Amino acid sequence: MSEFVRVYDSYAASYDPRTRTPKWVLEHITAKDLEGDANRNKSQFFEDNQIDPAFRATLESYKDSGYDRGHMAPAGDNKSSQKALNETFSLTNICPQVGLGFNRDYWERFERYVRDLTKKAGDVYVVTGPLWIPKPDVDGKWNMQHPMIGQPPGLIAVPTHFYKVILADGRRGKGSSREVGVGAFVMPNAPIDPQLPLTAFTVPLEPLEQLAGMRFFPNFINATRRSAMDQAALAWRQYGMQQLKPFDRVSLCQDMAALPAPSGQLLLTSGSSSPSSNAAMSITSSMTAVPEHQISVPKTRSVAGTTHLCEIAGGCKLPPPGSWQKNQQSNKQLKGSSSGHSSGSSGGGSSGTSGGGGRPSNPGGGGRSV
Repeated sequence: MSEFVRVYDSYAASYDPRTRTPKWVLEHITAKDLEGDANRNKSQFFEDNQIDPAFRATLESYKDSGYDRGHMAPAGDNKSSQKALNETFSLTNICPQVGLGFNRDYWERFERYVRDLTKKAGDVYVVTGPLWIPKPDVDGKWNMQHPMIGQPPGLIAVPTHFYKVILADGRRGKGSSREVGVGAFVMPNAPIDPQLPLTAFTVPLEPLEQLAGMRFFPNFINATRRSAMDQAALAWRQYGMQQLKPFDRVSLCQDMAALPAPSGQLLLTSGSSSPSSNAAMSITSSMTAVPEHQISVPKTRSVAGTTHLCEIAGGCKLPPPGSWQKNQQSNKQLKGSSSGHSSGSSGGGSSGTSGGGGRPSNPGGGGRSV
């Protein structure tokens, strides 16, 4: 079976009939896409009737699954067109995501962070998708375990992790940078402490590409750029890991054991390629979290007009939490107490799902609003 790619107004998605989720979703975001009055309360989740019913993700599979219907291309990236916003509710663009602590919290803040990049770069390109990452057992053998939702044989695989690869082209932007920023991030499909820095989830491209089974932006990211960005990614991840408490540090390393973690002394360079003597240290060299103000911020080199995303994006800092809750309150006021769709409905609506089965999310609420 050839790769099944769906092209919509604002995104393209490659659908995997084995997992019944997208393999990747590609977006091109500009500041104009974020302006307008398109309203997600007018949208409904829908099954993709262009996919053979035998391989199609279904609304019924998400009912009472315990997981949110998580957008890969966010609805909030499409305020300029109601049609484009509606299309993000296709199940071709949806994966099962943990609700509280992830889809409605940390991941939602990450999506806002990506949108904010349009203030610095004229064009922001994003590839988002699911991952299934194995873990080593006590014998050092790698094992894969993940839930499934729905009913056999039409089960939907629940990802263990999600990734975003971001290319922010500042050459047409209004910001000070005229370079192209590249960054890759991987997060577990689980509740994430809101205090954890985004830099702790930065990963090199090469191992991510091996796990995902594809090259990202191959016409732009050549071997030289990839090597430089991967060294920078390790430096930025080390910076983030230093800020974690010991338990969080160990837990995150275990959760992402298949991806290389920084260790030992990394050589970071300034813009003039001079060594930074105290900017790096091993993530295992300290048993306590180091206050952020005591850590030297990485300064990684630019190669061929390309730099790590965190260099041009203020150190990769997430916006504050709380947006989902505020939007939910606003939506309730607009809808009134007698309208809207119930949580976990197998029909449409803009809510996520909750209830029994699988890893629990919020037992009483719907999906988030962006």
